[in-house]
Amino acid sequence: MREKLFGKIDSLTLLRFGALLLALGLLGAIVYFPTYSHLQKLRKENKRIESDIEQLHDEITEYEQMLKGIRENPDYFEKIARENLGVIKDNEIIIDIQE
Repeated sequence: MREKLFGKIDSLTLLRFGALLLALGLLGAIVYFPTYSHLQKLRKENKRIESDIEQLHDEITEYEQMLKGIRENPDYFEKIARENLGVIKDNEIIIDIQE
């Protein structure tokens, strides 16, 4: 049966064809591997950026709520000014107690 399939092709030609297929396969692997490796790095970077975006969205929501509180409640505005900026009234004295 082998003689029927490859009757007109000698073994040297088959060997050359096999070597050519092997060389093409190796060439494909050499070209594909760096591309695949780069793709994996990009996917990892994309996940990190998406995580950063989600965190920033959370921060934006927090700041929007703080801004809404400042606009609607003057006492909240005073609280933020005192806690974050160290603002005091004219007749107040700051006493720093360290534990």
